[in-house]
Amino acid sequence: MSIRRATHEDVRSLFEIDRSVIPNHNRLECIESSISNRNCLLAKLGNIPAGFAIYDQGSFFGQTFIWLRVTSPQFRRQGVESSLILRIAHLCKTKKLFTSTNQSNKAMQGVTKKLRFKRCGRLSGIDPGDPEIFT
Repeated sequence: MSIRRATHEDVRSLFEIDRSVIPNHNRLECIESSISNRNCLLAKLGNIPAGFAIYDQGSFFGQTFIWLRVTSPQFRRQGVESSLILRIAHLCKTKKLFTSTNQSNKAMQGVTKKLRFKRCGRLSGIDPGDPEIFT
């Protein structure tokens, strides 16, 4: 697996990965903005885009926060999200690194537990009936 900063040439691939997971969302502007800000990483298995992560250093209470991680369904359970998180941890310029996932996303909770993230909060109201769990 290779991980690198995403470029504007990757926008279409990232958008397609995102749409394969959540077909009704349009996060194209978010993806483009994160690439411009150099806050988007792309994971590839061979030459095939497998997933991406968007993060920010400093806007989450002065700490680094991973806002979005998306893995193409065909590459799940192959370490894509763990690898992306570990790369962001390596790039992290703040004392702490946070992320979140929905309470219903047990797979991602397992990833963060395996990587020794500690649960630090819960927020209701983002996705109705599915609170966000912060680690």
